[in-house]
Amino acid sequence: GLLIAHGAPPCGVAGALLEAAKAGDTARLDALLRLPGARRQIDCRDAQGHTPLHLSMQSGALPAAALLLRRGAAADTTNASSDATTADALFG
Repeated sequence: GLLIAHGAPPCGVAGALLEAAKAGDTARLDALLRLPGARRQIDCRDAQGHTPLHLSMQSGALPAAALLLRRGAAADTTNASSDATTADALFG
């Protein structure tokens, strides 16, 4: 939305997914992804276009990244800078 495009953090489940992924909090990610409808938001984005998978890989939280992939996160997304999640994992 407009607020996110101007740097405001996403709120609700999407914001919580992004925060948990960046922190590498697999227990919280697991709990969030069990909420009704949360799986539809697994590829949500922050203002820079990062998905939870991007954030977990950038912060070195590989167990969180693995959990996201097992739960259906898209492995071939890019952020606003065209950085791919797979490139981050292999060469980050």
